[in-house]
Formats: sequence, C-alpha cells, structure tokens
Amino acid sequence: MNPPSALVIYSGGKAFEFGDLFAGAGFGLRCVPSHRIEFTPETFPFGRPVDRAIFTSRNSVQALVRTGLPMLDHVEIYAVGESTLEALAQKGFFAAAPPEAPSAESILKGLPKDLTGEFIFWPRGNDSDTRLADELARRGAEVYSPVVYEKTPRELPPDLAAEIRESRYKVFACTSASAARWLFGTLDEEERRRLAATPAVVLGHATRVALENLGAADVTLARETRFESLAEALIESLRA
Repeated sequence: MNPPSALVIYSGGKAFEFGDLFAGAGFGLRCVPSHRIEFTPETFPFGRPVDRAIFTSRNSVQALVRTGLPMLDHVEIYAVGESTLEALAQKGFFAAAPPEAPSAESILKGLPKDLTGEFIFWPRGNDSDTRLADELARRGAEVYSPVVYEKTPRELPPDLAAEIRESRYKVFACTSASAARWLFGTLDEEERRRLAATPAVVLGHATRVALENLGAADVTLARETRFESLAEALIESLRA
C-alpha cells in the first residue's frame, strides 16, 4: 500500500528537494516542475544611476548575477519572498525590511507616494503582473522593467493525470500562480474537480488567489515564504 502522499508543483528554477523529510515522517512526495526557466539576453541599465531595485523572484536575482554588473552599490533594494532575500544575501546584497506580506502590493505600501525623478529597476519574468510598474510610473518614477527570464511550460507527465483522477494525493502545493494555472490548465474536467477538492498549501497570497479562482476549495497559506515552511505545512496536513 502506498503511504499518504503530497504533490508539489514548482515553477522551475530551485527544485523542491524534501523527499527524505517526507519519507522520515512516513509519507510520500512527488515533485513536478511546471516550467523551464530560460534567461533572456536583455540588457541592463549599466552606467545609469539606479535609485531603487525591486526583485520579485529568485530567478530575477540570478539573471542579474549572470551579467556580472556591479549595479546594486548604493541602491535601495526591495525583495519579495524569503527565497529572493536569500539569493540576494548570498551575493552580498541586503534588501530593506521585507514587506508584511510577500507581494508586490506590500512593497508598494512601503514606498513613498511621490517617486518623481527616481529611476527604478525591476527585472522580471514574462509572466509577471505589470501593474507594479504601472503604479510606480503613476507615482512619478521612471521604471525599467526588462523581461530577464521566461517560463516555458513543460509537458504534463503522462501518469500524473491518472494519479490525480485516482485521488492518489491527500494534499498538494503550487509554488507560484503560474504553476497553479499550468496544472489546472493541463487536466480534464474530472481531474480538475478532484484536484479542486484536495487540500492545498501555498507560499504567497497571489498563488492562493489563483488557486481559489481555479476552484480550489481549501487553500492554506504556509507560515513563511520558504520551501521549508511549505514542506512543514504539507506534512502537518498529511498528519491531520
């Protein structure tokens, strides 16, 4: 008999590697990447003084690091999510106090209402919500928001849909809104219905909203925006 198991859909980049933790607790875990991360040849504003830099994903940090440009000296840095903060810290960059919630909206709350004359750099993915840039511009800032990486959807593993139809997983998680949309978008109506009835755990508010809009009935927010916290929440759900 298979042990109670969790399904994690992560959107590419950093893998969700907690199989030993789940096995030690007597549970199973399957991790499936929804996208392939591909960095773009976008240019950066080298030589232009940057007043503030905003990072909303670990991948955007990695894209900047790949350029080797010393752009963040004397720049006010803002970041969303523990993983993003960690990636910055590993390179010696430290962001302002993290927002109360891991979202672009929370970052906006901590910024001045008047940003006239400021140059703000926001490297982003091709699936980013550009309302952040729109609001910064409305406040008077000049915003440079190049697409520095793209998420290319992967194929759904042939056996995953069957496992979902059989209710193999007692809880599932999506690490981003794009991962959630990919998963539900690749399943048929019956599979989506079964998945929507399964408890879910997420890292951020945007992913929770995406899952709820897709029909998920029971979505829990992990205590912290870290993979470790997500793993703990999944195990708690399996034990319950």
